Amino acid sequence: MINITIELIPFGIIAEKKTLATIAIVNNGTGTPETGNYDYMLSKQNLPKSIWKTGKVFGFKRKRHNVYKLLQLVLKDALGEKNG
Repeated sequence: MINITIELIPFGIIAEKKTLATIAIVNNGTGTPETGNYDYMLSKQNLPKSIWKTGKVFGFKRKRHNVYKLLQLVLKDALGEKNG
């Protein structure tokens, strides 16, 4: 599982940090060694208490791309290609 936490740290004071969102990306086991299939959950706070969106990414070329490309595909699937 890949877990991404987005935090707000007011004025750089770690003790006052607040979680704004969490993204969990889970290999669902249906891929191949070359391509992975993933389920994802986006929350507006810590998972699992505030799941906002869920979905799937299929056919991720895991040997060609890195985790940032996987994150891009998750966000594109969840949010579309909106410009504003």
